[in-house]
Order: sequence, then C-alpha cells, then structure tokens
Amino acid sequence: EKVLEACSLKKDLEILSFGDQTIIGERGINLSGGQKQRIQIARALYQDADIYLFDDPFSAVDAHTGSHLFKECLFGVLSSKTVVYVTHQVEFLPTADLILVMKDGKITQSGKYADLLNIGTDFMELIGAHREAMSTLESLDGGKTSNEISTLEKAVNIAGNHEELNKDEQNGDKGEPKGQLVQEE
Repeated sequence: EKVLEACSLKKDLEILSFGDQTIIGERGINLSGGQKQRIQIARALYQDADIYLFDDPFSAVDAHTGSHLFKECLFGVLSSKTVVYVTHQVEFLPTADLILVMKDGKITQSGKYADLLNIGTDFMELIGAHREAMSTLESLDGGKTSNEISTLEKAVNIAGNHEELNKDEQNGDKGEPKGQLVQEE
C-alpha cells in the first residue's frame, strides 16, 4: 500500500478491470508512458535494495505527479537508501547531496547545487537554458507552466533557492541563456 501510494498507482489500479491482477499486455502496450514509468519505480521499490539507480524517472509524468514521486519516493520510501538519479529537470537538483555535470560524456563539474551555481560555466548554461525553456513555455500557455513549476518547487521544498538563482540577475546578468538544453541531431 505504501509503495502504491508513493508511486501514485492506487487510482490506476481502481480503473483496471482486475486491479493489480490485470494482464497489461506485452511491454505494457495498454498503459500510458507515465503509468509504465510509475510501475517501474514501484517494482524497484519492492526490491528493498540498498542502492537505487533511476534514469530520468520523472520524464514521462506531469509536473504534479513528478513532484509527488520525488517527495514520496526519494524523500519518503527511499530516505534511508542511496539513490542515484539521472535527470534533465533542474527543479529536482537543489536537494541532491551531490550533482555531477556531464558534457561530451565526461564529468566537468561536481558539487552541491549552491556551489555549482557560484562556480558557473556548464551548470549555469544548463540553468540558463532551463529558464529560457520555461519562459518560452510560459509565453505559449499563458503562465500555466510557471504555476506548475512554482507548485513543484514548493512541494519539494526548494522555493527558497530562487534567491541564489537570481544572484546573477542582481549583478547585471539578464538571465540570457548561455547554452542550449536540447541539441539538434
């Protein structure tokens, strides 16, 4: 029950005709991407391992569900475990014990969120690109994205870090992007 709640799967099980006994088909063809991802996280939690490795666990879920998964799984069920997670969603980084910044397959920086902000370079490029993307999304959807991100930040207790993010803007940096988050193929 605790894992089902942490992974936001209770409502999904109620909808399925045979609950947790429903045959979902080969490779989960009858499930959405978010449902598949939450089921995979639940399967990992059932293992009760000492170390967990998640590859972008919030990519297929909306901001609200991502916030819930982050708070309930990483800070709840897995609070006493070692968790390594790979993510491109910078809103989940301020609470990490250690951040590794990679570029061209190599680690270019490591440290805590605040330390990396002060150092700048590659990490600031990522933050700048994220800001630009959020700004673009906000202009396209009339501020809805900004509200979702604000709610997400409050849910994972990182809203206080905006002061650090705005430090460069106070020093004359207009927050213009210094890098590109998505690379063309």
